[in-house]
Amino acid sequence: MKKQDATEKMTTLSEQVDKVVSQGYKENFRVVNGALTSEKASHPYKAHQVVIVNCYRFEGYSNREYNSILYLIETQDGKKGTLVVS
Repeated sequence: MKKQDATEKMTTLSEQVDKVVSQGYKENFRVVNGALTSEKASHPYKAHQVVIVNCYRFEGYSNREYNSILYLIETQDGKKGTLVVS
């Protein structure tokens, strides 16, 4: 009888970004002067105008101090995108 492996394959940051983009998270958000904005946004978003839907944390293979967090964000006006913090 073959033993099942219950561990989940860890994805890389780029693999996870590709996956969530295919799910509609296409905006590339960034923080400028304390406000969330994107290349396509006509105005910056304030905290009450956004929801963090999910987040993923990634650590470097050779050094745990190198890490990034991928945030999935939806805005009050219907935009969906990601914010990567390194």
